[in-house]
Amino acid sequence: MSYLELARQATKRAEARAEMDRPVLPLHDPKAEARRHRLLARLTEHPGLRYAIETEALPDGSHVIALAIPGATCELSVPPPRDPLAFVRDVIAAMDRAEVRDKSDKSDKRGG
Repeated sequence: MSYLELARQATKRAEARAEMDRPVLPLHDPKAEARRHRLLARLTEHPGLRYAIETEALPDGSHVIALAIPGATCELSVPPPRDPLAFVRDVIAAMDRAEVRDKSDKSDKRGG
């Protein structure tokens, strides 16, 4: 790997860490805000993690899935009767496919 590529990767990692240090805007839902902070804290404590996920069952039978990647979070609502664990597996598989596509797109641009 060239020094230029190593420098680019180091820059990307530094930018991701800086993004995680950016102030987080509060959400209106205290439970959602607590999930968000727990997930971002987990990513900060374990820098090798690519993502963190937390689920919560709601009284109406639906589930909330909170997903965090370094510097960003989102929440997904899974209506009943969908299995939330199957949904999480589908989301992770989609993220992995996207990452593989992204890597192959970059290698195509580099010529191989």
